[in-house]
Amino acid sequence: IAALLGGSGEPTKPAQAYLLFTADFDGSLEGWAAAVAGGIGPDVDRVFDHCHGYPGSSDPRGFLGFINEHRVDAGFSIISYRATVAAIRESLALRHSLREFAVASQGLGPSELHGAWKERFRQ
Repeated sequence: IAALLGGSGEPTKPAQAYLLFTADFDGSLEGWAAAVAGGIGPDVDRVFDHCHGYPGSSDPRGFLGFINEHRVDAGFSIISYRATVAAIRESLALRHSLREFAVASQGLGPSELHGAWKERFRQ
């Protein structure tokens, strides 16, 4: 996470403006950074050039250092390589429905819970 810069090179307002970039990859961070810098460096530069202290992808060690300095580990990963956008949206909607059901059904007895489940999720 790095502060964003405006067109004049000064930090943007509000001061809490940041770029959030996420990536999930197999292998080492070093290998990923080298692949990004070598493969799509100019495209990444057009975005990251707005971040304070960004050295550019043409400096692979600097690029890796920038990523290392500003990275935040998420602690989890969602892997859906073969899922379509529609399937992911459907899964997210189901998760939302299940959460709502769990909150709304707290305190129900077994038969009430069963009935509420059948009513909410009947096919």
